Parts: sequence; structure tokens; C-alpha cells
Amino acid sequence: MGQERTFTDDSFAFRVQQSTGTGASVFLENFASGGNEFWNLFLSAPTGQPLSPRAYENAARFASDVQPGLDFGGDGRGCNQSVGRFTVSDFQRDDDGLVTRLVANFEQHCEGGVPALFGDISYRLPLTAAIIPMPPTILLMVTALLGLGMWRGRTR
Repeated sequence: MGQERTFTDDSFAFRVQQSTGTGASVFLENFASGGNEFWNLFLSAPTGQPLSPRAYENAARFASDVQPGLDFGGDGRGCNQSVGRFTVSDFQRDDDGLVTRLVANFEQHCEGGVPALFGDISYRLPLTAAIIPMPPTILLMVTALLGLGMWRGRTR
């Protein structure tokens, strides 16, 4: 019997980014409060084509010129070979290429088996009341300082 899981931003950190120019990568991480769980979802149009709202059939683990790519795994689990399908209902990026919205569902079969993993994702970049532009060097420095603080916390 399969399991049903729901991942929300209450318990997981979500990171969605454009991958390989033709797809989207979704990273889910729960390392807070003693958690150590992570999952990845990769959706890609066939090589050279942009990911867009539509159905993608005959997906393989890695995209090719004629096949879209689909791979879900993590937390010590995954497929060496997978086939499946997915439908992108909404996919938007801002002018800088940052993924701001991704709505999709997928079906993945591992190692040619009949059992399937079904999933849905609905991601929308949170909107803020005010956006303060920050030069990349300052953002990098803040990230580096936060990273040092976390590193110190792990070594004690």
C-alpha cells in the first residue's frame, strides 16, 4: 500500500529554479527542528524547447531531443530508470528568469514497473508588500554571513 504525503511551506523549505534552460527544478528540504528530509522534482521539456503549460507524454528520467524529462526522488529513494507523464498547468518566470509560478501534476513509474508515483505541485513565489532592490554583492555577503552562522551552529 502506498503512502500519501503533503509538503507545505510550514514544514519544508521550497526552492524552485529554472534548470537546463528547458525545465524547472523543485527542491524540498526539512532540516529544521531535527528534520533531515529532502526531495527533488525535475520537469523538463524536450531538449531545446522551453517548458510551457501543456501535457508532456512519454517522459524519461533525462530529457532528450524527442522526450521530456521527469524525475522525482530524494531521502535515499529514487529511480535509475523512469518513465511517465506530466502536465504543466501554469509556468511563469520574471524578467530575470526566476520561477514565480509552477502548477503541475505528474505520474512516474520506476524501472519499468506498473506501480506509479502520482504528484501535484502548486508553487507561487510569495509576494511582499515592498521590494527593496539589493545589489548582488550585498545579497551574497548576507548569504555568506548566514552560512557562517549556520556552520558555527553545526560544529559546536
